[in-house]
Formats: sequence, C-alpha cells, structure tokens
Amino acid sequence: NNNNNNNNNNNNNKLVTKKAFQNQMNIDFIENKDNYELHADLPGYKKDNIDVRIDNGVLSLEATKDETKTEEDGKYYHKERSYGKVFRSFRLPVDANKETPELKYVDGVLNITFPKLENVGPKKLTIS
Repeated sequence: NNNNNNNNNNNNNKLVTKKAFQNQMNIDFIENKDNYELHADLPGYKKDNIDVRIDNGVLSLEATKDETKTEEDGKYYHKERSYGKVFRSFRLPVDANKETPELKYVDGVLNITFPKLENVGPKKLTIS
C-alpha cells in the first residue's frame, strides 16, 4: 500500500504548475535632481516585442513573449518560465519631459529616462 501511495505522489509531482504571479512586470520609478528614471524588468523579451507609448501624460508599457514549444512527444515535468503579454501604465509627473525620453534595453531591463522640465507649475493669470 505504501508503494502505491509513493507512486501516486511521484505522478502528482509531474504535474505542470503555473504560478499566479509569473506574468508581471516589476518597475522602479526614481526621481533625481534633473530627471526621472524608470526601470522595468523584462527578462527574456525581445526588444522588438516591447511597445512603449505616451498618451495624454500616461506612459504605457506592453511586452509579449511567445511560448516555447516542446517536441511533439515531450511533456513538461515542471514549468515555471512564463510567456504571454504583460502590461503596465503610469501617469507621468507634470515636469517629466514627455517629448524627449531616452530608452535603452540592456540585459532584460528597459530603462527610460525623462529629463525634467523647468518652470512647470501654476501660472498667475492677469485679468484684463
């Protein structure tokens, strides 16, 4: 009986598992004296599959990674590598220059630098 239970447990261990948090994009957004820096972890994503947009002061990041296929006869023993689409969006600070960001993708990290604009803030209006 114990042998049968052990065999069943071994078979259960071969189930493909998927963690709920796998498809996420971890972000750091840093304010410096002269700029803002955004660092997004996107390991395994190809640069051509990363889409960055700014619309009405909102930065949107989307990345897609295709699933790797196994041989027709192969079955996963254990699977943790994620695939699919990840998406994040952020409202950028008012003084972030949205016209001239610098984007780099190095070693699975997307780095975006936004220079700070000067003299951004409330304006006093004169009534005529």
